[in-house]
Amino acid sequence: MPPMNLHWKILGRPVKPVAFGLMFSMMVIGWAAFSDVGVLGKNFLADFLGGAALMTAAVLASGWYRSSQMLAELGLLMASIIWALRFWLIVLVNNHSISTEGLWLSIGWVVIASGSYLLEKADSLAERPR
Repeated sequence: MPPMNLHWKILGRPVKPVAFGLMFSMMVIGWAAFSDVGVLGKNFLADFLGGAALMTAAVLASGWYRSSQMLAELGLLMASIIWALRFWLIVLVNNHSISTEGLWLSIGWVVIASGSYLLEKADSLAERPR
């Protein structure tokens, strides 16, 4: 199986574009929640989701900086959960409306984050000695 990383390095660590994109998306969710400008509006649940998203961004950044496979996998799994929670919160806050683009974008990000988690997990399992 080909390597899951680009051959580019920053600070001696491999670049993982999907993880960087997810980290950025988590920071945007956190900013939107605490600025009350997101699709969830001014809501305690939005603030909770925003705090969890910022924590997820920190885990993803720590996993990359420390070159920790465990933290990388945890961050991707957490990002999957955050995007899935965001999907359901949008449904609940918007009176079960399915017409908002944020709802459908959340589904796409769940697929990206969970697929990346599964690829990272499979890659780390393939490298283990038998």
